[in-house]
Amino acid sequence: PILTFATSNQCEDESIQFNGGQMTPTLINTWEWNFDDPSSGSNNMASGQNTDHIFNAPGDYDVMLVGTDIFGCIDTLTQTKTIAPKPVADFTFTEVCEGSVVDFQNTSTVAAPASLNSQFWSFGDGTNATQTDPQKPYSTHGSYTVTLSSTADNGCSHSVSKDIKIHAIPQVANTISQNCAGLATEFSDASFVPDGSVAIVDWDFNNQNAQSGFSITQSFPTDGTYTLEQTVTSGFGCLNTEVSTITIN
Repeated sequence: PILTFATSNQCEDESIQFNGGQMTPTLINTWEWNFDDPSSGSNNMASGQNTDHIFNAPGDYDVMLVGTDIFGCIDTLTQTKTIAPKPVADFTFTEVCEGSVVDFQNTSTVAAPASLNSQFWSFGDGTNATQTDPQKPYSTHGSYTVTLSSTADNGCSHSVSKDIKIHAIPQVANTISQNCAGLATEFSDASFVPDGSVAIVDWDFNNQNAQSGFSITQSFPTDGTYTLEQTVTSGFGCLNTEVSTITIN
């Protein structure tokens, strides 16, 4: 018999199909493969006209196919299969507050002589990008799964996914008791953070009497309207400020 075989893709860590063939009409009843990949253990050998193999490292492999026909005649064919390095996709980021921009840093690598030539980002909210180091604004708090697919000039690609938490800004609220002139008026924070906790509350009255605390008192010498600026900071560091008018009787 006269053997031939063809293969599919060329990337490491991917299943590569090997399809045996023949240039003679005699029926071949045994097909034996040796992939020149001893690190794969028992998977280095295979039987059957068509099979597959995964090479876990780039390089040149002398793949051998041995075929025996029904008359016991044997042919051996060896072809060199070059396995290309696959990128290792990776990226870094810093979590932010909702309404802010996340700076994504692409730290993908690939072994020489290959080089990275494209990337595709999916930000988990239906938006995508192809820049190397994109900046992405998130308007709503929550957890998002970000996926980066990196592709090398040899056609091999790799993807990685990471979860990012976009932190909520505080929802500012308060309660006021005893709002009479000349008496101590108590202000209590009633703010909340949808996915966290309130850490700091700052109060400012008419831009001159600043205090901090979850519950404070403030005396107003005369009746009238005063401006209250309340700034709330979450445990993560997100802050929100509400300005309101209070009436002292």
